[in-house]
Amino acid sequence: MVFSFTIYCHCKRLALRAANGGQYAWLLVCMVCLCIHSDTIFAQEQSNYRIDSLKSVLQTQQGAAQYSTLIELCWEYRALNPKQSVVYGRQAIIVGRQFGITENLARAERFLGVAYRNLGDYGEAIEHFFIALSIDENNGENPVEIGHSLNSIGRIFILQKKPQEAIGYLERALTIAEKTHDDRLLAYCLSNIGDVRHLQGQYSEALGLLLRGLKVWEKIGAEVNIAATLSSIGLSFYELGDYKTAQEYYMKALALFDHYRQPHDMSGTLSRITSVYLMLGKPNEAKKYAEEAYRYAQQSQSRQQIKDALWVLAETAAQLQDYETSLEYHRLLKEASDSLYTEEAARQTAIYSARYDHERKAEQVALLEKETRQQELVRNILIGGGVLLLVSLVLLVNRFRLKQESEKMLEVRAAELAAANTQLRVAKLEIEEQNRMLLDLDKEKNEFLGIAAHDLKNPVSAIQGVAEMLQHDNFSQEQVKKLSAVILDNSRRMFELITNLLDVNAIESGKLALQPVVFSANVMLSGVIDRFEQPALLKNIRLELSLPEQHLYVLADKYATIQIIENLLSNAVKYSNPGQRISVRLTESSILQTNRIWTREEWLQMSLEDESTAEEFTEKCVRFEIQDFGPGLTEEDKAHLFTKFARLSAQPTAGEHSTGLGLSIVKKLTDTLGGRVWCESLFGYGATFIVELHQASTEQFQTMQDPHEMAV
Repeated sequence: MVFSFTIYCHCKRLALRAANGGQYAWLLVCMVCLCIHSDTIFAQEQSNYRIDSLKSVLQTQQGAAQYSTLIELCWEYRALNPKQSVVYGRQAIIVGRQFGITENLARAERFLGVAYRNLGDYGEAIEHFFIALSIDENNGENPVEIGHSLNSIGRIFILQKKPQEAIGYLERALTIAEKTHDDRLLAYCLSNIGDVRHLQGQYSEALGLLLRGLKVWEKIGAEVNIAATLSSIGLSFYELGDYKTAQEYYMKALALFDHYRQPHDMSGTLSRITSVYLMLGKPNEAKKYAEEAYRYAQQSQSRQQIKDALWVLAETAAQLQDYETSLEYHRLLKEASDSLYTEEAARQTAIYSARYDHERKAEQVALLEKETRQQELVRNILIGGGVLLLVSLVLLVNRFRLKQESEKMLEVRAAELAAANTQLRVAKLEIEEQNRMLLDLDKEKNEFLGIAAHDLKNPVSAIQGVAEMLQHDNFSQEQVKKLSAVILDNSRRMFELITNLLDVNAIESGKLALQPVVFSANVMLSGVIDRFEQPALLKNIRLELSLPEQHLYVLADKYATIQIIENLLSNAVKYSNPGQRISVRLTESSILQTNRIWTREEWLQMSLEDESTAEEFTEKCVRFEIQDFGPGLTEEDKAHLFTKFARLSAQPTAGEHSTGLGLSIVKKLTDTLGGRVWCESLFGYGATFIVELHQASTEQFQTMQDPHEMAV
């Protein structure tokens, strides 16, 4: 498989011997082998022919004429010999600067960055990618080129295991690809965002994105990119524990890489195949592929691939109980890792990223200042015209009045004019306030739609990719169950988000119909706890419920109250680590009367009198407390705790999904019920959410009791 030319020559000699000796069965076998490997030899000869042709052309050129040929040679050598690619790329940039050539300068910088990336020199790579991005943005002629530069920068952050930094650049590139309908850029973005989701542990979502990217690559017919995507899909199946399917995708990718002489990618795929054999406990088979991975890694001169190959070699030797060899491989691995992940490379990446962000913000500030000056100019012109018109009107009126009325009438008119000016100022302030409110509403609407579309987009992509995969491939029943689980998981996320959005809309628009009844808080809380026993058990979390001996009765909408408690309890389970406990308490409390206008004398009386006398100034409430022992809340978290789409510092402990709407719904429902909700938390020591609702009076208990509880 990996020695196509040698096998081809050997089969050719055997075929001649079989034909001369009359061994027709062997002749048939050799002819089949020749057919299998002839395509690979043809592809290799085509690649060699193109490189040789470009080098021949380069020898006949001088000066500026060499520029385009050097760029093409840089691209052709990027995977075959990255060091040689760097040489041609640097020569191209030197020639371009020497002769003042600006055409394709960004592409030359980007190709050189790809060569450095394949060598594992991420600091140099990120520098050239940001230079390419700056040139593309200054030109502004081709947004697709900007998208490719953004995508390349995102890829470097993926290789440095920084998914949060990568996703911003990749989503900008994806937006450009979708607007311009550029399939190649779209496929790159889908594949790279799939790799980001893989780094974040969201393997089912990564699989959906990669399958979408594979479909686009197949439409384009880019077989090398198809091979890379197949290898990434295999890695997703590997992380999901489906080693057989992962091996099938790895083998498909390896065959394509071998066909197109891609030692860099062959090394990575061979290392992944080795990992599968190690997981299956087959170290002898793993050793063969690990050694091939290391050989191709050295051939490609990629530090990343050398590091990966050394790791699987060390693990293979360990499984074979050859611990001395394993230790030597680990020593070499340490040296390779130190050279790959240097502080200088990380520092360069951070500097160029920060510099780019600063330049973008500076451009935005300049644009905003320009727009502000234009608006001020227009406003001044309008104010000046209005003032001129008003002054002219006043002069005409005064002139007319001077001829007909006395000094007294002139004073009255002046007073009227002053009153009119006051009304105009008030009207202006009211209009400005209305404009501000409209701008705030428009901003909130845009944020609302953007976040909702973003949170729905990834589950839809995953469902679409898996569904298309199920249509075109044959899978076993077990594989269909795993893929259908991906669809079910993402559809549940979509349903949860849509339900929360509808709840928020119903509350804010006043369309939520509430039915206040009197019901037992003890019974209601026990029912909610029962429904959360199973989710808590899955995470080995113990629910502790503390109820008073006497029933406490609440005057509120029963189902809205249940929704409040369920949202808070769901968050407590979601953000608690396995093995912890959650404490739920129900008590009675007293608060100052909220509908009372206090006088100074009453306030002093309540402060000085004993507790029994102060009871006439208070009202009783039912108090729910839900305490978890998770990470707690920072001061920044508390500042926007109950806002819509709040993103807190704490993350779900088992990969659960959060819409960012739960606490907003809790706050709005509690306010609608006339209650209050707050959180008491010290960062690092858990959080306690407290809800207080009105306690039913004796008269309300007799007239408004829930009919279901009366039946019980």
